[in-house]
Amino acid sequence: MITNAYLSAGNRQITLYLNQDFIFFESIPGFLHSYAYKGSRATYFVINSNLAKIYHQIGNELNIEINHLSISEFKKFIQSQAVELKTKSITFEQKLLSEIPISFLNENLINLVIWAGDVFLAELGKYSLLNKLRLRNASFEFYKKFAFLNIDHFIIPSIFVQTRTFLGKVTINGDLKLYRQACEALRKILLPNILVDKLNSTIFIGISSEINSRWTRDLFSKLNQIDLNTFSKIYLKFHPKFEITDRVLTLFQNLKYKYPSHFNQSFESLMDKAPLEILLDSKLQSIYIGDFTSAISCSRPEQVNLIKRKILGLETWHSLFYLNFMNSWKSGTEIYFKNN
Repeated sequence: MITNAYLSAGNRQITLYLNQDFIFFESIPGFLHSYAYKGSRATYFVINSNLAKIYHQIGNELNIEINHLSISEFKKFIQSQAVELKTKSITFEQKLLSEIPISFLNENLINLVIWAGDVFLAELGKYSLLNKLRLRNASFEFYKKFAFLNIDHFIIPSIFVQTRTFLGKVTINGDLKLYRQACEALRKILLPNILVDKLNSTIFIGISSEINSRWTRDLFSKLNQIDLNTFSKIYLKFHPKFEITDRVLTLFQNLKYKYPSHFNQSFESLMDKAPLEILLDSKLQSIYIGDFTSAISCSRPEQVNLIKRKILGLETWHSLFYLNFMNSWKSGTEIYFKNN
């Protein structure tokens, strides 16, 4: 019986263990939730990443196989292994949907690692009012292809909310022990050991888009309600695609002025590449104040204090659309999403 096959990728030859499941992901959060789902019982493929060296270290740390594929190699793999993949359990991170042929999605049963909020936004994208608001391209791409997906299970990254169904499909929640194991491996690789203990007493301020005076007032109001004696650091954490603006620079200076013993520039520079998921791991005592981000779904509700945006446009719709998710998450109840 043949147990291995080989895939040529550039000048590399990748061993395919045919007795294992295949997981394809693009981002660190995608990996965290994939690993929480399958652990060492899968072969992992990271697509089009500039963090190949880091993923190699992660693989060594967790004793798993993580292979790097470019977008073109990924598409070639999907086409060349189409017959073999029909016999396997395949899991994709949502972000990769736009790179997979619709014919493949029609013909193969897949698992999907999905961000609940993006599914909501994709559903809303059907309505003309929101089309005019130019919701994220990823959401439109997801909605466009969702009708063709032959879903076996949704992998929902809500460790503390045991969601049983999602859009009429059975969901699988990741294993908390495996999730924490992956978080610890990433912290070990991305952060100096001396910083890990400090994460237990850090306030993270999250900014995903331009801020205004109302946002800033709400932030300082929330900070004033916190006993800062129990925390050692305040750290600004930006969405990866957010560009620093004058308003943010002003906020930066105000934080330095108001909290000189907590807001530390040298500490920040060491944290830039660390994803929020590993900083808000529920095992830690860090807290989060700021904009909604899917990274919070794997922390404890008491760790999170969201700043509500009162402006017209995308963020307003985010707040309305995430409301059901947030209320259920905070109350610890199950979330049921229906396919309209």
